[in-house]
Amino acid sequence: LAGGPTDASRVMRRRGTPTAVAGPMITPDGSVGYVHYPGANRLLAAAHCADLPDCDILLVQGEVSAATSLHAARIIRRRGGHVLLNPAPIEDMTDQLLEVATAVSLNQFEARRLLRVDDDVDGIELAQRLHREGRAAVVTMGAKGAAWCDEHGPGSAAPPPVDTTDITAAGASFNAALAISIAEGSSLEQAVALANAAGAYSSTVVGAEPSLPTRAQAQALLAAV
Repeated sequence: LAGGPTDASRVMRRRGTPTAVAGPMITPDGSVGYVHYPGANRLLAAAHCADLPDCDILLVQGEVSAATSLHAARIIRRRGGHVLLNPAPIEDMTDQLLEVATAVSLNQFEARRLLRVDDDVDGIELAQRLHREGRAAVVTMGAKGAAWCDEHGPGSAAPPPVDTTDITAAGASFNAALAISIAEGSSLEQAVALANAAGAYSSTVVGAEPSLPTRAQAQALLAAV
């Protein structure tokens, strides 16, 4: 990370504790599942978030404990920032963390587990059920793109067509682009469009970190549609 455009100055190191590991596995239907060990991520505590810098948006997810994420999210909300919640994995998710989020983004399988609904509930309905006043919802649907719902109503959009090679980091790329667009004040429809392009670009490159697109790469793919 330090060798790229990412500011890694606030990354913490814990001696004697392994870094988190997620091993991707291709499932029989062509999707990707993961065997995940959280490692040092689970040791991030509320005390480590005491001096959070100001930001327009905070992205939190399920690899860090819900208590720590909630503490950080409340700090940013009090300062007027957005909180984008990606509850993956969802095992440690709490109602309080969902309530503090201004947007929630998750895949259709996680959404069904969270809502405890059957497999026949589609992406748009999942997004509608997750939407609350003050909280937008986005549900990704793999090659079908993503559905969303906010105060303007529901919608869905397909990603740009690509030759898929490896979808390991597609979700991370999607949520990063979604967060940037929300922070910049884009509509949810516009934010999902850029996020779809980022996720699609990522799926054309083998590997996780090498496949993370730049903004220009995602925008170029979107413009080519």
